[in-house]
Amino acid sequence: MKRPGFAVLALLFCRCLLASSEGSRVPGLFIFGDSLVDCGNNNIYFNSTARADYTPYGIDFYAITGRFTNARTIADVMAELLGLPFIPCFNDPNTTGTNILHGINYASAGSGILDTTNSSTVVTPLTGQIRSFAGKTLPDLRALIGENTSSFLADSIFLFNTGGNDFIDHCFDDTPCVLPEFVEVLTDKYTEVVEWMYNLGARKFLLISTEVSGCTPVARSKNNGSCIELYNYASSLLNTKLNLSIDKFHKGMAGSHFVFVNLFEIMSEVMNNAASYGIEVIDEACCKTEAGGSSCLVDGSVCSNRSNHLFFDGGHPADVTNSIMGRMAYSANLTSYTYPFSIQRLATLNSTTTFNSTLLNEASHENPDPMNAQ
Repeated sequence: MKRPGFAVLALLFCRCLLASSEGSRVPGLFIFGDSLVDCGNNNIYFNSTARADYTPYGIDFYAITGRFTNARTIADVMAELLGLPFIPCFNDPNTTGTNILHGINYASAGSGILDTTNSSTVVTPLTGQIRSFAGKTLPDLRALIGENTSSFLADSIFLFNTGGNDFIDHCFDDTPCVLPEFVEVLTDKYTEVVEWMYNLGARKFLLISTEVSGCTPVARSKNNGSCIELYNYASSLLNTKLNLSIDKFHKGMAGSHFVFVNLFEIMSEVMNNAASYGIEVIDEACCKTEAGGSSCLVDGSVCSNRSNHLFFDGGHPADVTNSIMGRMAYSANLTSYTYPFSIQRLATLNSTTTFNSTLLNEASHENPDPMNAQ
């Protein structure tokens, strides 16, 4: 069968853009972060020690993909709610051509905001993920859709879910830190990354907070079954700083739209009222984990009812939890859950800036990597 030519593909894409403007106005979703949203970038496609490419991971999914859960991540749920397909992994060799036109997932399990976080485990830090977008995806998008690239980026959503691993690697257990000062360092680096992405053309940002890290099964295993309040305190400090940054981001980046998802508050609600959400087990992993660790044992046993466990392994929510939290965030009418409005509202917003693709090209080439700027 004859393949459609570029002109036909471009026309179909433009029609998709027009169709999406009648509904969600979100042609693509670009995902950056850690194992909470990783689709299998370093777990399948290169040799990392942070892996989930084995059973029982993916036991309720279409395949073992490298996701650290039994099926979907919260990013997968977001994509579904936005009317998008599952977003492909950047490192998948099939993520080329028109397969990139609904977005790409760059997330790397074990990574953090800082480049030094878990660097020994072979992960792609947040800045490396942005470099992949800037150095590979942007040129590919321009080659595919040309002058429509600017509006495509402006109407797409850029999702960030990171930060938890920075505390684990730099602050807890054998590596104590001064938390307020460390949170300032994380916030400053996070701000640099957001501004970098804005300068590359992004206008709709979805910033997801860290989870209730002190109440995960692996954290409880270190504290006789109780939550570790220091972990929760650290998460709360960073989440508060990021939430407070939203208004500053809006004022400093013309035409931008930011939504902060307080996953900590949403997960706390589900945890504290588990029965009303059909959850029965909040303090134990569904799968059998390694002693003192977070990951499931290879080919290890797994609970028979994954729909009543909050966590699938020692540190990652089960599919049912990701579904509940994703839907709560998508249509939230409480600013304590999403600020300043819901993801559903973010999806309906039009881009408010007229973009000059020439200037965008020049900007990305003149300073493609501000993290290396002098």
